[in-house]
Amino acid sequence: MDMSVFKAIKDGRLTVFPTETIARSFITRFAKDHPSQAVFVDSVISWDTFKGLCAKAPENRNRVTDAHRLLFSYSYLSREKNQGHFFNPSYRETLWTAACELSGNLPYMKKALRQNVKSSLDPSMAQEIERIEKEYEEFLSSYSLYDEKYLEPDFFRKEIRDKNPIIMYPGNISDSDIDRAIEAGIETCTPEGSENTIECYPNSLFEIKAVVRRIYELLKNGAEPEDIAITCARLEELEPYMESEALKYGIKLTFVRSRKLTDWASGSFFTSVSALKARDFDLKVMKNFLLNPRFPFRDRSLCARVIQRAVNCKIQSGEQNWLYKTKRDEETGPFVRKLIDYINGITSSKDADSLRRALKGFQDDFFIEGSWSSAPDSGTQARVFMVCMDTLDEIEKIQSIKPGIPFYEFFLNLISGIYYAPGKGEEGIKVYKYPVSCPLSVPYHFIMALDDESARQYRTLLPFTDDRNEGSILHRKNISDEICSSLTDGFLSFSKETSSSFTIAPSYFEQRGLVRNAEIKRDLFEEEEALWRGEGRPSEKSLKSQAELFRKAEGTVFPFVTGRKKEPSPINDRIRLSSTSMSSFKKCPLSWKYTYLDKVEEEDFDIDEEDAIKIGNLIHGAYEKYFTLHPKVSDLSSYENQDELRSIFEELLEKYEKSDEGPGTLQIERIRNRYPALLPLIGEVDAYREYTVRDMEYKIRFQEENYYVDGRVDCILSNPKGELAVIDFKKKSGDKSSPQLAFYAVGMKEDEKEKYCCYPLYAAFYGVEEHKNTVMWKDQQGLYKNLEEFRMNVEEVVSEIRKGEFDPTPGDENCKNCGFRRVCRTRYVIK
Repeated sequence: MDMSVFKAIKDGRLTVFPTETIARSFITRFAKDHPSQAVFVDSVISWDTFKGLCAKAPENRNRVTDAHRLLFSYSYLSREKNQGHFFNPSYRETLWTAACELSGNLPYMKKALRQNVKSSLDPSMAQEIERIEKEYEEFLSSYSLYDEKYLEPDFFRKEIRDKNPIIMYPGNISDSDIDRAIEAGIETCTPEGSENTIECYPNSLFEIKAVVRRIYELLKNGAEPEDIAITCARLEELEPYMESEALKYGIKLTFVRSRKLTDWASGSFFTSVSALKARDFDLKVMKNFLLNPRFPFRDRSLCARVIQRAVNCKIQSGEQNWLYKTKRDEETGPFVRKLIDYINGITSSKDADSLRRALKGFQDDFFIEGSWSSAPDSGTQARVFMVCMDTLDEIEKIQSIKPGIPFYEFFLNLISGIYYAPGKGEEGIKVYKYPVSCPLSVPYHFIMALDDESARQYRTLLPFTDDRNEGSILHRKNISDEICSSLTDGFLSFSKETSSSFTIAPSYFEQRGLVRNAEIKRDLFEEEEALWRGEGRPSEKSLKSQAELFRKAEGTVFPFVTGRKKEPSPINDRIRLSSTSMSSFKKCPLSWKYTYLDKVEEEDFDIDEEDAIKIGNLIHGAYEKYFTLHPKVSDLSSYENQDELRSIFEELLEKYEKSDEGPGTLQIERIRNRYPALLPLIGEVDAYREYTVRDMEYKIRFQEENYYVDGRVDCILSNPKGELAVIDFKKKSGDKSSPQLAFYAVGMKEDEKEKYCCYPLYAAFYGVEEHKNTVMWKDQQGLYKNLEEFRMNVEEVVSEIRKGEFDPTPGDENCKNCGFRRVCRTRYVIK
């Protein structure tokens, strides 16, 4: 521990740290290093606590709560005369959102009205803030309340001065009041750190691996988890990779940062209930609710059967549809009736007591007993749920002030603005967000992603001002030098490349030549990872892990898949190929085998909100009918022709909507609002202006020595010179690695009908959604280059198929959407 900090604590001075977390870390370290020295907890405090001590609360008044602020904001914006900058009455549905935003800004009204801030505001905005501030003051006075964030800290108070305060690491405090404290003569201290080097890695994954390996070595050598901490400057971006890498070594990470109550699983339950009611029990919302693995439903298989029943009965939405179409089913019918009754009861609650009863009934009937209990040793989700329930007590206290508010909506918006950080019961290496945890006092502190871009500045915006306004920056400091120079016992690192740019180390390290290119150490688990790839000598641990995973896989057999469409196909003289099957084989040979040889039907648990294939058929159908009537592409510059194309699409869409395969109303409206405006844009592509459509959906069939192809060419065109072109229509831009257009070209040349007998000199994918033309080739040279690559790839694929070795190629991208995961053994032995 730094001597200056140690001396301040030992002398009993009021020692102030930027955050509560930093303060606690120094108390813990001091107690371990100096067990005979007593430390009074109230003498080592955070900056926010210190400001509260300096601000004297008025007598005979109660502290205002978040519920009071939200209640005032909702009442204020509900009055027509007050609907200005914070709420547009044309969008009534945004009233609660506007009230929540205003509620969060109420404590900063006085700060916004200071002269240096007021001058940067729009005059009408400044007037409205003055009116709100006046009414808020009247509201507080009427109900004997005070807002502690309104209170100005008095840094000259005698009782504070008598404690001889000292503020540690003031550069880490993003608050303009720190300047006032310094002006008042309160002592500050930034302890001197050591000249640590900062390690530079090629990319973030190398950096994460190096940090995790070091932590593993520390733990193996006897270090305690509480002696290790991680601070990350790009935590949101790197969190999943850090967690994944740590789990390979059996290391548990605890990410210490507050999140909204509704971002936790048990908190999101309340928003999910609201979404069900608001979306009229839409199938997708119902699926997300019942199949959410974070909700502790007692009978998950029954939840899945309810969704399957809905799919079979084509239920898209509507409370009455659910009740009517499931009532004959003895198993799912009672479940659905009870669920809908509870949802209606919860969302229509008029007071806290009725909401408590509805929630208790729901948990008793649907959830695993005690899953979100109030027991002292319960987990984080239970504690979050209880915090949500505690807010009901707060609402009960204020209902007498403004009765008649939409109760559940008010409750939901209140908990949506409350943040919660996990407390006891959380174990593992603590991971914090840069920069406010940098001065933590732990023996082993790893500070990651500390590049110049991430560490350059720390700023606070003035309330109500535009971020682009130069006057909006209230507290702007280059803190990287101050933070980096104050670190002791740290392992500092950054990577050259981030997702956005090429980065460099902070100036403190650059100027002193303290940047070191890190060596990538040998992976401690290299031997085990080699075994997972089928190489190397097995270790006892890896053999045990692999054996367990294979044991689980043994219970997974073909009957779990929906069924076989037809008898498996042998590998005959000529293999049937297409661009889709060829891409499928290159992605995963085993998936290709299941699809094209074994004819196994894929398993699909997802209910697509929009069927991409059906939308593609609508686009193709509209173009086919239109270009049959108006073959010249440039004719689409005519408004009449554009309207005709849109009318054709609308006719096809209406047929799709009325068919058995048609989606719900919301999905149809999304399609209707999007694609009719996009379809005519193909007429603006310069490359097609001289072309006339010759054929649409033209069937081709050709055979080579080792394979044959049946297919359809989306669109064949010709120009005045007689040169041919092919277009393949896509929802989005085509993949340049796709062999699809090359298949079309060979098909037109080798087609058995002998209609064209030549190659197209121009080929492109046209992405309707992006209005993007992706050219594959546009001259003879490009054509032959593509054909050469194509034939080489085809021969390679055919040769591999004939070998009969259909080894899978597992990985996150290949496996996550695969319909054969439950019959693929290799999927289960990949970390």
